[in-house]
Amino acid sequence: MTSAADGPHDCYTFGEFRFSPASGELCDGHKTVQLRPQVAKLLELLLRHAGTTVSREEIRAHLWKDNIVVEFEEGISACVRQLRMVLNDGAAGTRYIQTIARRGYKFVHPVNPGETSRTPPPTVIPVFNQNAATSSAGRRARFPRAALAGGAIVLAVVLVSVLLASRFNPWAATGRTPRRITIAVLPFTNVSSHHDLGVVGISIANHILDLLGPIAPGRLAVIANTSAMHYAGDAYTIKHIGHALGADYVLEGSIGENRQSSLHISARLIRVADQSYVWGQEYRLDAEYTSVAYQALLIRIATHVADLLSPDASIKPSDFTANGKAALAFALGRYQISQRRPGQAYHYCRQASSLDPEFAAAYVCTAEALLATSDLTPRDLAHARRRLERGITLNQYSAQAHLARGQLALFYDWNLSAARSDFNQALRLNPGDSRTWQAYAGYLAASDRMRDTQDALELAGKLDPVALRLSRKSALYFYLTRRYNQAARYAESNLTLDGPNPLPLHILILSLLGEGKYVEAVHKAAAEMRYLRADATDIASVRARSRSALVNYFNWYLRQAAQAPANGLKPVFVADAYMHLGNQNKALTTLSAAVDNRSISMLIPFISVWPSLHPLCKSAVFQNLTHKLGQPGCNGI
Repeated sequence: MTSAADGPHDCYTFGEFRFSPASGELCDGHKTVQLRPQVAKLLELLLRHAGTTVSREEIRAHLWKDNIVVEFEEGISACVRQLRMVLNDGAAGTRYIQTIARRGYKFVHPVNPGETSRTPPPTVIPVFNQNAATSSAGRRARFPRAALAGGAIVLAVVLVSVLLASRFNPWAATGRTPRRITIAVLPFTNVSSHHDLGVVGISIANHILDLLGPIAPGRLAVIANTSAMHYAGDAYTIKHIGHALGADYVLEGSIGENRQSSLHISARLIRVADQSYVWGQEYRLDAEYTSVAYQALLIRIATHVADLLSPDASIKPSDFTANGKAALAFALGRYQISQRRPGQAYHYCRQASSLDPEFAAAYVCTAEALLATSDLTPRDLAHARRRLERGITLNQYSAQAHLARGQLALFYDWNLSAARSDFNQALRLNPGDSRTWQAYAGYLAASDRMRDTQDALELAGKLDPVALRLSRKSALYFYLTRRYNQAARYAESNLTLDGPNPLPLHILILSLLGEGKYVEAVHKAAAEMRYLRADATDIASVRARSRSALVNYFNWYLRQAAQAPANGLKPVFVADAYMHLGNQNKALTTLSAAVDNRSISMLIPFISVWPSLHPLCKSAVFQNLTHKLGQPGCNGI
């Protein structure tokens, strides 16, 4: 490799920057930031060989040598990305660092090597510095409470010094009420050679979300993990992520492994507006870490972020376990739920509760996995109820437990009063949770409070825009509020992002009919028939697009429903089909039988506000039925 300089120098100047390799400090004349060690080493290497290409293999050898085993290709890309951001050089490099395809990188800006200036530098804002407390984080001690309290004092002292820099304090003393800040927490990137650590990276992000969500929802909105996970990876820039999610800040990080039997964890808080680093920290965690040490690490990261973005809020430790194997099984279970694999999620969460019978969150997790199954049975429902009650007995302050119990009360018990109580409790415990606001929107819709339903959905969308598009219930709620255009759009989005599913497929057809778009409705009806494996002749009778096409479709729907196994959608969708065919008596009989037999039907709570069923409100039988269920939708008839 040809060198543009004779060797290392005390400092380098380029553009408006001055860089000191010895201290890792980078100054632009106004502020000085301290780069994390690997980023500083990369910058020194590129500056020392400015004007020539430095290969990725040479960078790997310089940054890690033989001390740390990482997936160095991804690690190098992460370091280059971080360096470009701190230099405001753009995602692809424009002024300073040029990518040489399939080879490496070149520093292209003129560089002036020289001696370190004797002029005192501006006040240093500590970014990515590793302190003494970090170096002890990987020890296998069980972190007694006194030690944690001492660590909190140290952190408080450090944070006070950081907060004195008003540039990085969103609540600078302006005398005005601060606006609400939004943060997205991305899964921590696995830069090790071990694939399993990817789940740990997701778990870190999920737990930090759990810690940040409840602290100050009026001032700090936390984007839910569904949306954050969608934008993980190098394919998206921080600017893109921030604009897509409406986030002011992004917390990202990485997790690697070294040969001293410890994990190397890096956390970085980045401001979206100028893509500048606000705060960063390096941590070490023993490879055989205890769960208490792991939780202490999560609390440290969340505390730093909270104190920077909402200084007077406090982090409250979430439900956790001291059993390391139980914690890992729980993390795997939560991940499987997010991937819509309820069977695997149940296995892992049940394993976590067996390993630690006092781990409340594991019981809630198993109940959530059961309720997510498409072929839920009465036995499964009873099992889920027992698991939830056990979880709430162990931890009555679990927002997740109250959310799950509220969903069970609404969708399976058809008990609006009980659902309201649990949803309200979940919102008191974690008012910044998108899933709870979306579930609460379901209760509001069933209660015929359509204006409030819209407000709840709007808030849920701000907290988790991707999840709302992915949610099968969001299209349902828009349909119930007769916002057919939005219902069709959300149903289409769900089908595009998450694949075919009976609920959004059918809601899409009904929404198009509500808009009067009969040709499009017929087209989607044929698509649903193909998904449900209808005979070619039946599909042809609908695709002919004759005046009787929709009549043929609903007649076919009733025939296939009569042969299909019972499911949570069937009774109401069948009643809806009868209404479209003009047979109100059959629709009423179907609904009455479902209620009398206590069929598992997630849609029964909405029958009094279901658009096509509204004519039944003139029937005394239907009014008695809805009143028995506590539904007010027919009160105005």
